[in-house]
Amino acid sequence: MDFTHDEKMLLMIYGHVTKEKTIEELNTMKAQLTSDEKELKIMTETLIKKLQKISETQYSKLCFYPQI
Repeated sequence: MDFTHDEKMLLMIYGHVTKEKTIEELNTMKAQLTSDEKELKIMTETLIKKLQKISETQYSKLCFYPQI
């Protein structure tokens, strides 16, 4: 699954150990957006759809933090 740079940033901010918790957090954030934040809302919805397409195992292997 390919994620955009901005989607990776959202996952770094709102990501959790489980895919379901991450989706829950993204939905919570999305619900708090104002009407002026349409682009972020669309990006968040797209990210949620991408996450729903992958398994929990695939999600657990994602790593968006830089390797030191």
